[in-house]
Amino acid sequence: MSATAPGGEEPPDRVELLRFRVADEPYALEVGRVGSIATVPGVTRVPRAPPTVAGVARPRDETVVVIDAHELLGVDGTPPDGDDPRHRLLLVDRSEPGTAAGFVVDRVERTLTVDVDRLATPDDPAADPAIADPDLHLVLAATEEGQLPVLDVPRVVAASTAVDGLADRE
Repeated sequence: MSATAPGGEEPPDRVELLRFRVADEPYALEVGRVGSIATVPGVTRVPRAPPTVAGVARPRDETVVVIDAHELLGVDGTPPDGDDPRHRLLLVDRSEPGTAAGFVVDRVERTLTVDVDRLATPDDPAADPAIADPDLHLVLAATEEGQLPVLDVPRVVAASTAVDGLADRE
């Protein structure tokens, strides 16, 4: 018996990913989770926000929580203040409630399509333990260059209760 996707549809055989870099490390998000890509606007710090939250910004007249991918992933890098022209804000698709957020990354590289049978959960024995993090990754995608961590957008955005509702303040 084959697994069925939500809505009764057959699951796709392939998934499209957006590959980006934080410092020199590659990561990805599912393309369907990204609403748009923008330059980083001015970021306003928020008192008592968790360290992963750089602040809030208003790209395209919508208030979003700006998540510092460097802090989130534990890598060194320049702060997401809008001063680095290479930084990009990956805006999460607003179709999911409570996800008015964006991830500041160092650069966006490309999209790639991966067969679903080349995806592994972080607790899978085939997963590279050096990069497998069940708190941040939905899956690890096996690519020609090795395993690519794919961030679990809803889990990462909801990781801090301070983020919940913050972006809905206009």
